[in-house]
Order: sequence, then C-alpha cells, then structure tokens
Amino acid sequence: MTSIFISYRRDDSAASAGRLYDRLAHHFGKEQVFRDLDAIAPGAEFLEVIEDRIAQCNVLVAVIGKNWVNIKNVAGQRRLDDPKDAVRTEIREALNQKKLIIPTLIGGAEVPIPEELPEDIAALVGRNAIEITESRFDYDAGRVIEAIEKAGVTSTQKEMPPPAPQGPWAVISNRTNQRTWKFIGSGIAVLVGAVWTLYTYFSDKEPAPASGPTVTASGGGIAAGRDVQIAGRDINIGLSPLEFEEWRRKLKEEALAELGKEFAKERQADQEKIAALELKIQKASADLESPEEATARYNAILASADKSLQEIVPDVPESVLGQARELLFKGDTAKAEQLFEQALGTDTKRAAEAAFQLGELALGRIDYIRARKYYLEAVRLQPENADYVNKAGKINHEMGRYSEALTFYQKARAIREKSLGPNHPDVGVSLNNLAGLYHDLGLYAKAEPLLQRSLELMTKAHGPDHPDVAVCLNNLATLYYTQGEYAKAEPLYQRSLKIGEKTYGPDHPHVAVRLNNLAKVYYALGQYAKAEPLFLGSLKIFEKKLGSEHPHVATNLSNLAGFYYTLGEYAKAEPLYLRALKIREKAFGPEHPDVAASLNNLATLHYAQGHYAMAEPLYQRSLQILEKVLGPDHPHVAANLNNLAELYQEQGQYGKAEPLYQRSLKIWEKALGPEHPHVAVSLNNLAALYYNQQQYAKAEPLFQRSLKIWEKSLGPDHPDVANALKAYADLLDRMGRAKEAASKRARGEVVRKKHELTHVTGNANK
Repeated sequence: MTSIFISYRRDDSAASAGRLYDRLAHHFGKEQVFRDLDAIAPGAEFLEVIEDRIAQCNVLVAVIGKNWVNIKNVAGQRRLDDPKDAVRTEIREALNQKKLIIPTLIGGAEVPIPEELPEDIAALVGRNAIEITESRFDYDAGRVIEAIEKAGVTSTQKEMPPPAPQGPWAVISNRTNQRTWKFIGSGIAVLVGAVWTLYTYFSDKEPAPASGPTVTASGGGIAAGRDVQIAGRDINIGLSPLEFEEWRRKLKEEALAELGKEFAKERQADQEKIAALELKIQKASADLESPEEATARYNAILASADKSLQEIVPDVPESVLGQARELLFKGDTAKAEQLFEQALGTDTKRAAEAAFQLGELALGRIDYIRARKYYLEAVRLQPENADYVNKAGKINHEMGRYSEALTFYQKARAIREKSLGPNHPDVGVSLNNLAGLYHDLGLYAKAEPLLQRSLELMTKAHGPDHPDVAVCLNNLATLYYTQGEYAKAEPLYQRSLKIGEKTYGPDHPHVAVRLNNLAKVYYALGQYAKAEPLFLGSLKIFEKKLGSEHPHVATNLSNLAGFYYTLGEYAKAEPLYLRALKIREKAFGPEHPDVAASLNNLATLHYAQGHYAMAEPLYQRSLQILEKVLGPDHPHVAANLNNLAELYQEQGQYGKAEPLYQRSLKIWEKALGPEHPHVAVSLNNLAALYYNQQQYAKAEPLFQRSLKIWEKSLGPDHPDVANALKAYADLLDRMGRAKEAASKRARGEVVRKKHELTHVTGNANK
C-alpha cells in the first residue's frame, strides 16, 4: 500500500517536491511514497491511477508554492478552474475520502484563502500547514515526517537506535512516557544515517597525486615544479597549506559570529542571509577536512587568474601588472580584481573571461553571492562557452537554485555534444553534473541512466582504473544508497575503493573517505562487524596523514564514538569523545563551538546512562562557550538551555530548571517567531515543570498556548493534538474542573478514534 501521496505542480514546485520525496522515501521506504512523476506506467489512465493511489494512501502532502493558485494552462485559463485538473482532482479525492492532508508551503507561499479555491477543494484552507524553508529544510522536513508518523505511517527501514549526539544544534526527540522533549545535538559531524561524502562533481574532481602542494608557473602559464619570474625574481604561487587552513578557520569563525549576530537581531532572522552563512560554514569546514587538496585547488585558481591577467589586460603598465601578480601569488587578490573589473569594459571575449575570473576569485573566498553574479555575466557575454555555462550551473546548484541550475547544465551538455561529439569525456562530465542535480531533486529514475552513461564514457576514454571512473562509481553507488538499494551500492563502493587504493596508495584521505562510504552501507545493512573495521581504518589513515591531533581526526573520533553510541556501547564511545574534546581544545582553544559540541556529546552520553552529576558540568560549560561565542540569543544556546533544564527536572531540581526553560522559550520566540513548533515544545516543557510542582494555574496557559500552536501547525485532527488535549484534561482534573476535563478528553478521544478509523497502516510495492 502507498501510504504517502505527494501532490504538487511541476511548474510551481517540482524541485521542492523532489527534494521532499527524497527525504520521505529515505525515511519511510520508497514503496510507501507516491509521486506522479516516473511512477505511472506508460499508457495508464492518469486520473484513474491518481484516484486509486489516493484511496491507498493515509496522508496527502500538498506542496504549495507561490504560483500554485494562479498557474494557467496554454489557453490562459487558471488550471484550478478546470474540474479535471490533476492537482484539483488529487486534493478533491483526498478530501472526499477524509484523508489527512498536510499543506507544505515553500518559497514563502501562504495558505490560499477560500475565495481563491473552487468549492470542491475549499476545505483545504482548514488544514494547518507546515512551512518549508531552504535554510531550515532538514528540520522542516523532519516536522513533515513527524506529522506523517503520527498519522500511523511507519518506516519500512530497519529500526536503528537513536541518533548519536554530535553538536549543539537540535532535533526534537519525543521520548516515550515522558512529558518533556530533549534537544539532542545532531549538526556538526553526523555519521550514522547520512551520506558523509556528497555527490562528487568533475568540475571539482580529485586531483592526481602531486609532488607538492604549491602550484607554480613560468611566463604566465601553469607548469608544475617551476616558479613565476617577476623582475628577475622567482615567486611561489599561492598559500601554503598552513596559511590556507588559518584563513579558512578565520572565515568559518567570522561566519559563525555573523550567524550569531543575525539571530540576536530584534527582528526575526533573515533566512536568506542565514542560508548563505551556513553554506559558507559548510564549505570552510569541508576545506579544513582536506587542507592540502583544498589549498592546491585555491592556488590553481590564483595561477589561472595570473594567466588570464596577462592575456586580457595587456595595456596596463608593466609595473602595475607586476604588482598585481606579485600580490596575487601571496593570496592578496584585490589588485588583480581591480584590473579584471577594468577589463569588463573591453571586447566581449576579454570581458567574459574577466567576469569568469572574478567569479572564481569570489568563490575562492567563499562569497557565493558575488561569484554567481560574475559567472552569470560571463555566460551573458559568451553564452556558447560550455565551461562558463557549466560553472553557472554548478554555482546555482550549490545555492539551491535548482531550476536555474537545470537550465545551465542542460545547455552545457548540449554545447559539448554538438562541439565535441556525444562520446567525448567532457560530455560525461556534463552527464555527471546533471545527474547530481536530479539526485538532489529526488528524480532518481532520471539520474541513473545519466550516471551509467557517464561511467561508460569515462571507462572508454580512460580505462577501468582511472580516478574519473572511481568518481562515477562513487556517485552511482551514492544514488543507490540514497534509495536504500544497499546491495547495488556495495560493489560500486568496493570498486571505487580499489581504484583509490591503486591510484593514491592505501593511506590517502580519498581512500579513508571511501572506507567510510562502504562502512555506512554495512551499517545500514546491520552488518556492524563489517562496518567497524572500516571506520577504524578510516580513522587510522587520517591519523597517519594529518597527525593524531588534527581537528579532522577529532571529527572522525566523534563519528566513531557516535557509531558505538547508537549500538549502546557507551564504554567504547566515551574515550573517543574525550579524545576528540582534547584535540579540539588544543587546536581551537577552550572556547570554540566545536569544543562546545564535544562537551554536549559527552554530556548526552552521561545523561543516557543516568550519570547526571557528570552530565551537569559538561552541559554548563558547553552553554557558557556558546553564549560567549555565538551570543546569548542564539538558537544553539536555547537548545543547550533546554538540555540542562531537562537534566535538572529529571532530578527534581525544579528551581534550577524553571529559569532555563523560560529563557530557552524567549530565545525560540525571538529567533523563530511565536508560533513555531520549537516554541510549542518549550511551552510544553515549562508547563510540565509547573504540573510536576502542582502549580496548575501557571501550567494551564502554557498548555493552552502549546495546544493552539500544534493545532495550527498539524491540524485539529492530528494525534499530537489528541495527546495535548489529554494532557490538558489531566491538568483540569487536578484543578477540580471535572466537566471541562471530560470535554477535552472526549474531544481528544474523537480525534484519536478518527485517526484509527481513517488511517490504516500498510506496506506494499507501488
């Protein structure tokens, strides 16, 4: 049986629907999630299939974008006004069959007003919606998953232990038979349940082993092992790995600080700016994990800029050009960028190359907004340059602008096929990049043949043991892994691992990453005995390559500890968490967010074992660090406050817990707005605290407000609402208001029975 039906308009929300499908299919199993695209057999009657699928489902997720209401057909008529419109049919059938409908709002969309809808679907307005934002997608998708689970849909995936604690940011964990929710860290270095190594792109493909990290040039061209000569002097191009690491850490810390300031503003946080800052932090973190290769890539950008400088700005005085080049080789790009800006006013070809180089330099300092601006300008000036077009696709892809990325990727592929022929390896690059976008959109059926074709082209061009072939194998394996097809992913990851060992040697970081990839497959299959030595082997490589006290080793230690934590092997997890903490303290100092993450990990580990006296000072120190570094009003601080408050409440120390819960609530309200589900959780936790102290008059308004938020976000007939009504009824009983309690309890019972009658759990193939 198909339990979840995703309704959407292709012209309005295909990308978001695809991404949501990806998350739901991964969590519940793809056999339980239906989306019309690629799921209806050729020749089938569309509307009949839709009606049948609606009958089988428990939940309809209606994905609504800003144009959902007003999109028109080729005749200029509004599609919703057509009784046979597919989306209208889907919602009408779900309403008629009394299915749970969860409107999900994307791109700033709002729930339509009744006057905008045909009469037969106007009842959609009565369903409470869940907003999905780009910057908070993982959390928002988690809310959708939680709402679906409460409707009786269960995961077909193998049940795993709770996720390992890995940082100060939070997901909400609803614990059985417990009134409060605990915020458990899960953000800095999640190991289990995630694809660690993201999809690999040939535009950033793995470099072949080199004799040293410094990119050098002679006479303006790039030539390994040589230097640039300026005025009779030899100058190395670019930064050393140590200089690059220091710079990247500074960029990351600046972005973290700016993120804290954004949350501290009086108004609600700017989600677009937050997304850009989070992307910057993510990129800086990735570079710090492989500093030598990241340095080599950055220095290659500088060398390419040097070459272009001499080709497109020949009219400037030699002294000016020489000064710009000399500064460029030291990592100071300001003078070179001034010259490129001047070149924007020259002929089209030179201006396009200048714009491209400005984009490259901006991307080198992780300024995505500025980089995109210049890449688009390069494409505007030379729209048939496949390299420019491909780069525009990639920058849009990384920024989540999927529709624009798709256009550019498709165009780059067409240009290359026309100019180079359909069997050229550069066509394979375009196929790989396009497949990566389809993967992120959840269009796996479209991604698979492109990856298979790319693998075929690369194998034919380079042979079966080439690094580019390994990239294709990794990406195809990742596609299968994402879909839960672990048996297909395993041999591909194994082949990719063997090529990596042959190309780079057994102790290279690329090999360590591939060991991780294979280990995660075995973990997903429950083959822990196979997974453990691969995790350990990966850690050993990083220790040997980077040194036993490198921050990336700390990340691997935390990952391995998380593996043991999920298995309940706390004795193995603890020394690894302790060692990771020690490394981070030495590398970053005692007051760094990563140190706070390690402290939170240890505290949560002790809490899970009932070692409250050991957990308390760790939570306290983690909180102090986050307050100092991120500011007192950051959501990470709110999560830690809640954790510490719950620890106190668990021990009956209500006086200590109350001000922490109150402060956490204020932070959530300020950062996310007064009607956010996190606010409802905080209200519930504080109400439970008062309930346990028999302070019923204080608890009641909090339960009432929490109930209203859940009703608005999940709908009045949601099981969580039934639970909230029961809790409120229990409170009213304690207050001697039996009649009101009976009314609330009866209403909750109606919701519960409605849920039982309407939503039947089942599993079947599509």
